[in-house]
Amino acid sequence: MDDRLGTGLSVDRLGMKQTDQDVVGSVLVPLASAMGVKRNLPFTGWAQLPVSEIKMTKVEATPPEGEDNPYHAEINRDDCDNTSAAYFLAFMLSVIAGQHEFIPSPDFEPDPA
Repeated sequence: MDDRLGTGLSVDRLGMKQTDQDVVGSVLVPLASAMGVKRNLPFTGWAQLPVSEIKMTKVEATPPEGEDNPYHAEINRDDCDNTSAAYFLAFMLSVIAGQHEFIPSPDFEPDPA
């Protein structure tokens, strides 16, 4: 879903301390929910995983210009110069994320049907 120009995969730095977790509710939930509305897709939450487990790539803090998200970061995709490499990175991240906690967005309301 990340179709921005450039090579970085957009992520958020959630942090592990309570102070950082409070930021999820006060800063990141409203921003993520607004992005979901903009894309006409529900934002369900975050897969939280330690940066230390993303051994194949580099994570950099990159607060974007014009956005009010100081917790923005990017996973460097410079080495994903073809479709296979990009799919491999996505698969690797999904496997790692499946081994860790999922933090549901408090704004997400699943379809009751």
